[in-house]
Amino acid sequence: MSNPTLFELLKTGLKAGGFDGLYSAEDECGCKLDDLCPCTYGPTSDCCAGYLGPPTEDMLADTDDLAEWGIFAEKQEDATDD
Repeated sequence: MSNPTLFELLKTGLKAGGFDGLYSAEDECGCKLDDLCPCTYGPTSDCCAGYLGPPTEDMLADTDDLAEWGIFAEKQEDATDD
């Protein structure tokens, strides 16, 4: 049996804590557990554990980002299970 990778440890810890993924307010990004750190530079020291929720109005107003969800510091009232 091989030792777990950093991403396996990270994913296990996030699941155990009841989190849905990571977010970075500084980088304005987020990722779900099933696609953890798809960026080429993450995770960074700014990444925090967070909860899945519907996109905010600001996210929807950004025409470059057709967000269907977001990862947030707090649980959202209309949280989804996607």
